[in-house]
Amino acid sequence: MTAAMIHLWSFPDHFLLWWGYGVFFLAAVPAAAASLTLSASPAKIDHGKKTTLSGKLTSGSEPVPGKRVIVEQKPAGATKFSKTPGQPTAGLLTNSQGNFKLTGVAPKKNTDYRLRFAGAKGLKASTSPVQRVGVKVVLTLDAPPASVKAGSAVRLTGSVTPSHTGTVKLLIKRGTSTVATRDVELGSSRYALSYKPASTGNYSVAASFARDDDHLGDRSPIRKFKAVR
Repeated sequence: MTAAMIHLWSFPDHFLLWWGYGVFFLAAVPAAAASLTLSASPAKIDHGKKTTLSGKLTSGSEPVPGKRVIVEQKPAGATKFSKTPGQPTAGLLTNSQGNFKLTGVAPKKNTDYRLRFAGAKGLKASTSPVQRVGVKVVLTLDAPPASVKAGSAVRLTGSVTPSHTGTVKLLIKRGTSTVATRDVELGSSRYALSYKPASTGNYSVAASFARDDDHLGDRSPIRKFKAVR
């Protein structure tokens, strides 16, 4: 150590050279890669329900605590991602294990979510893979009368929420045999069909609505009625 100090005293230019090397090597250390994961639970919900988004920020195999991440969303039909409501302005803070959670997320239609980390000292910016949350329409089928006379009309009605156009498919069975299928147009997101059972017996009815770009489809509960003499 003494020899080194004597050397630096005798040759001060060497000290400046060594200092320059140190600064160079410190500046040349590259930022580490960061990785983000994102999941939704549940990943499919009924319209009007909520889901929870959770994820993790890591670098290599190590969690990264105390950093801000922003959850972004792109609902069906949107052209770009935007910030998801319900989080602080600066984003969510990762905990000691690098984890975060955003509860009460209520998409109105099929929505893609992602995480964005802007980067920090020694860490590169990162964006997670997309996590899609599918939103089902809610399809109802009103209960028909318990019994009707064979040959008389029974009115089958229901609705689709949120409001949609298109058709609802009704499947009508007598016992285990299909006796009719009908495509019924929606009007103001409701549908109605008058059906006349040709013969006596136990009937069941189920409705279905196909998926579209905005929402997943749905099936109604099965409704039953009896045709009597």
